[in-house]
Amino acid sequence: MRPTSTQAIWINSKGSASAPGSDSCTACSDDSEGALWTEELLAQNRVLGQEGQRLPQWLRVVIAVDPSGTKGPEDKRSDEVGIMVCTLGTDVHGYLIEDLSVKAKPEIWGQIVAEAYERHAADRVYGESNYGGDMVRAVVHAQDDRIPYEAVNATRGKEVRAEPISALYEQHRIHHVGHFPEVEDQLMAMTVHGYTGLKSPDRADALVWGFTGLFPKMVKKDSQPMIPPNINVAPRSSRAHAYAGSKNVRVSTAAARKQRTRNRK
Repeated sequence: MRPTSTQAIWINSKGSASAPGSDSCTACSDDSEGALWTEELLAQNRVLGQEGQRLPQWLRVVIAVDPSGTKGPEDKRSDEVGIMVCTLGTDVHGYLIEDLSVKAKPEIWGQIVAEAYERHAADRVYGESNYGGDMVRAVVHAQDDRIPYEAVNATRGKEVRAEPISALYEQHRIHHVGHFPEVEDQLMAMTVHGYTGLKSPDRADALVWGFTGLFPKMVKKDSQPMIPPNINVAPRSSRAHAYAGSKNVRVSTAAARKQRTRNRK
């Protein structure tokens, strides 16, 4: 059981937030068609650490990483590395408490992840393995190979993975402890039709991975479709010809004629 301080978490969250508008998108308003998040929904689930707003103790703390392959701040072609600190409280609600996303070399963001793991006494680090395979694991373990790590693999589209997490926001079961304008801009650009932002939703992807790990029963696991045994793949016309020419059908037809003849007598 982890004792938490509302004031301390509020300071961390406030410190991690940055100026709005850094990730411009074409659909970040409440009017976005099919938006999975709206400004109103995010505001309803915000906790500002004010008097009377007590935070629960944490049952689990995870750090989610969405890699970008950036070589550092001077790399203009790559996106940021999404790094989110997500928690599960004793009230069985999820909380976003820190956004540590950065555009930096692997050794720098690896150190940021390792320090966050220690600072929050985290349970696990999640890292997307689609880009770079085990790169996140290697970078994190280069800092501290004792950190529990789990690779997550995206086999479905971003909007499909995001929908169950969006549903938890609608149920008021996930909260932002403070303001996180950059990740919130990306969330509001997520729609049922896909992501409408201009850049990769690195922060939003990391957030979805983090809360997917904390609420595994909310997310349907990818599986191969079940194939029934002994599928008859022959078309209807082929089956009809096959049956008509079979010995069993001929015998059955002859027996039926004999029976009709007896009935007439």
